[in-house]
Amino acid sequence: MTSANSTSFINTPVNSEAPRFRSRSPVVMNRLTQTYPLLDHAIKGEENYQETWNSHQQQLFHEINALAEAHVDSETTIEELWKSLTDSSHKAQEYEARYGELLSQNHDLIEAHALERKEKDTIISALSTRPPNGGLQATLRSPFHPDPLEFSGEDPKELPSFLRKLQLKLRMNNDWWTSEQQRMGYVISLLSSKAYNQVAHGINDDGTILHPHVKAITDILTITFGDLNAKASAAKCEGTDVEEAMWPVPLEL
Repeated sequence: MTSANSTSFINTPVNSEAPRFRSRSPVVMNRLTQTYPLLDHAIKGEENYQETWNSHQQQLFHEINALAEAHVDSETTIEELWKSLTDSSHKAQEYEARYGELLSQNHDLIEAHALERKEKDTIISALSTRPPNGGLQATLRSPFHPDPLEFSGEDPKELPSFLRKLQLKLRMNNDWWTSEQQRMGYVISLLSSKAYNQVAHGINDDGTILHPHVKAITDILTITFGDLNAKASAAKCEGTDVEEAMWPVPLEL
């Protein structure tokens, strides 16, 4: 025996054009029809609806309840996904802001490096053009000889060419420097990066150079970048004591 509510539910007109299960995915559509076969049959028309209700009332209720629970679960999942998407969006905005900061910092570092390079070039130019004692000697000094390119140590294969051009510069413009300190200052001004780090320990804060002479500096470069067997090369260095040359710091190539 059915209740009044049940009878009312049964007698409720059914739209003959009631929507079927619809999905953009055939796989999802097939899963729905297999999971809720009675509902799939009942919504196809009023006659099917009455037939399903009269024959399978309990099972139909069961499918309706299961579909409602699945709907609630899907709504919960959607809320969780939306929250996750919102969190990810906030994180993306934070990362974008951080990226902008890093770009700005990188730009500042590039400008600082360019300024440092410009100042170094200015110093090299001043050292190369300044007469040793001024006055009439300026007219007697040797003609300008091209400076070697800066040596960084990043490519050790460039060392032999650098040393040859350096020795040629020092020889051709020998009268441009009046002391070994000045000669060593010129040589060190041509070094950068790893190469500079190898000799930097021999420079005081006031600019005084502790290395004994230019050869000590070039020996350090040769030992560090010109031969992997540093100790064997050091033993071959004529006229340079290892302690006097101030052994180079370990290099991470």
